[in-house]
Amino acid sequence: MKLKIVLIFIVLLASIYQDCPLVNVFGELARTPIVFMSIPMGLYLMFSGKFYISKYNSYLILYLLYLVIISVFYLAFVIIYTGDVNFLGENLIVKAIKMAVYPGVIIVYYQFIYTWLDRGEDKFKALMYALIGLEIFITIFLIIESINLGSGYFLTAIHATKAGYWRIRLLTYEESWIGSILTILIFLPVFLVSYLNQPKKLKNFVYCLSGFLFLYYTFKSESKGYLLLILISVFPLVIKRLYENEKTRKMLVYAVPVILIGGIGVFLSVSDIILKNWYTSGSFGTRFGSYFASLSIFIHNPLGVGLGSFIYFLAEAITDLLRSELFSGLILSEIMGYRSTTEALATKTYFFDQLILGGLCFLVFFYHFFIKRYVFFSKRKRQDILFVIIPLVFAIMGGIAYFSYDIKYDVWFLFAFTDVLQKKLMTKESDEA
Repeated sequence: MKLKIVLIFIVLLASIYQDCPLVNVFGELARTPIVFMSIPMGLYLMFSGKFYISKYNSYLILYLLYLVIISVFYLAFVIIYTGDVNFLGENLIVKAIKMAVYPGVIIVYYQFIYTWLDRGEDKFKALMYALIGLEIFITIFLIIESINLGSGYFLTAIHATKAGYWRIRLLTYEESWIGSILTILIFLPVFLVSYLNQPKKLKNFVYCLSGFLFLYYTFKSESKGYLLLILISVFPLVIKRLYENEKTRKMLVYAVPVILIGGIGVFLSVSDIILKNWYTSGSFGTRFGSYFASLSIFIHNPLGVGLGSFIYFLAEAITDLLRSELFSGLILSEIMGYRSTTEALATKTYFFDQLILGGLCFLVFFYHFFIKRYVFFSKRKRQDILFVIIPLVFAIMGGIAYFSYDIKYDVWFLFAFTDVLQKKLMTKESDEA
C-alpha cells in the first residue's frame, strides 16, 4: 500500500508541476515532467497484460485520428496556396508533428491513470492518501509563497524563468493555471473520505484542511478566471444540491447566509480586479479578440483546419479582426504581437483552440467526452457526488473560458479518475437493481 501511495503521489506532483525549467531545453512540451514520465507509463501499459480502453479514451483516440487526417489536406492546401512550407519562420509540417505529440502524451497519461485506478480495490484508498498528502504540501507551500510575495522571487529556481513574479502561482507558469489544481485538491479528498467511509477523525481533518485551503486561496487570489468560475459555478451548484436532497434542505437556512457572504466577498474581489486591471490591461481585448478569431475560422472552415496549418489561419483571422471597427475601442497590443511569431499563437483556451483544429468533429467529441460525463454525475443522488461535480464543472468551464488543457495533466487526471468512478458507480447501481 505504501509503495502505491508513493507512486501515485509522485505522478500527481508531476501533474501539477507545470513550469519545469526543462522547457528551456526541450521546448513547451517539457514544461511539465509528464512528457518524460509518459515513457515508463507506456511501458507499464505494454507489460501489465491486457488493459481496457474506456469509451471516453476511445473518443480521444478517434478525435486525434481525425485531426491527423484533416491536417494532411489543409497542410497541402496552405503549402500550395502560399508556395512555402514555412510560416512565420516555422515549418508547418514540423509544427503539425509537434502539435500531435500533446494529445499523444495525453492519451498515454489518461490510459495509465485509468488502468492503474481500475486494477485493485485498494487503489482508490491509495489515491485518497496521496491526495491528502499533496493537499497538505500545497497548503504549506501556498502559505509560505503568499507570505513571500513581496520579494517577487520566491523559489524562482524551480520555474522556467528567473524573472520576478508577484502573484501566487505555486508550481505553475502563472496564477491562472492553478484554479483547476486547487479545486481538484480541495474537493476530491472530501469525496474520497466519504466514498470510502473513512473514520470520523480523518473526515474532520480533511474537511477542515479543504475548507481552510479553499477560503485562504479564494481571498488571496488575483486570478480573474478562478474567481469568476467560483462565483458562477460552485456556489449555485452547492445551493442546488443542498435543495435537491431532503436531508440537507434544512441546512440551507444555515448554508445560504455563509454562501452569500462568501459570494459577496468573491464578487467584490473579482469586480475590483476586473475594473482596475482587466479592461485597461488589454486582457479583455486579447481574450475577446482570440475568441472572435476562432469563431470566424470555424464559420469559414466548419470541418476544422487541423494541426500545423492552425497557425496560418489564426494569424490571418487576427489580421482581419484588427481591421474591424468592433475592436477599435479595445487595447490589442498583445494580440497584435501574435501575428509576428508562432510562440504564443493560440487562443489560450482548450475549447476555442480545438474549435479551430477540429471544427464540427470537435463539437461532437466535446459533447460525448465532456457534457455526457457531467450529465451522468449530475443525475446521481449521492450527497458526496457534489465534491466530484464541482471540480468537473470548474475544469470544463475553465477549458472554455480561460485555460488550455495541453499540459494541464491535473485536468486529465480528473477526467481519468471520473471515468473509473463512473464505471464503479454503474456497476454498483446495476448490482443493487
